Amino acid sequence: HLVLRASLVPGGLSDALSSDQSGWSPLVRQLDLHHIESLIQDVLTRGGATSQRKQIADALDAIRKHFAACSDATPLAEHLKSLVERHVIKEKGEMTIVIFSRRDTEIAQQYLARSLGEKWVAAQPRVRLLSLTDAATGLPNRENGHRLIIVGLNPRILRFLVTRKDIPLHTNLLVPSHQAARMLPQIQFLSSVDVLKPYRGRLVELRSHL
Repeated sequence: HLVLRASLVPGGLSDALSSDQSGWSPLVRQLDLHHIESLIQDVLTRGGATSQRKQIADALDAIRKHFAACSDATPLAEHLKSLVERHVIKEKGEMTIVIFSRRDTEIAQQYLARSLGEKWVAAQPRVRLLSLTDAATGLPNRENGHRLIIVGLNPRILRFLVTRKDIPLHTNLLVPSHQAARMLPQIQFLSSVDVLKPYRGRLVELRSHL
């Protein structure tokens, strides 16, 4: 769970942890590798998991390296930044980015400001960062050059994607591979259910994209 949660951070892990100063404290615990290590060490000290010690040590070492690599930016954040650079900064277009929670929109805002500097100051008026709750109240009109980006995929985002008429079929999705793998069987099943036939086109398109 620790690694999967980290992969969904739309910035660096440093941004995620520093953003908790504004009141989003639970994320500190969700990304607290030291706490996980102490729990594991307690089990090992008491003689547990004897036959798995090497596998545990290797796994913890891999997680430490992964966290170090994601300190400045997760792969998802780097992809998001590249889309902003291409479509907003270079092509002078507009973009709406929908991320699941308001906390994660704050993290994305902090990351883009930190990593793009003065370019972000110029581009920011053409970028809207919305939580899923805020996006549910209405999306801006998509004119030529306006991109819609959806970050992450879970049952609530799936329902949003499939049922909203103001979301085009070719909306950009940024989805970590583990989320895509977890949601794909559900989408395959839903696309075969007769009562959901009105939404089948969108479900099939989403399944193909994943």
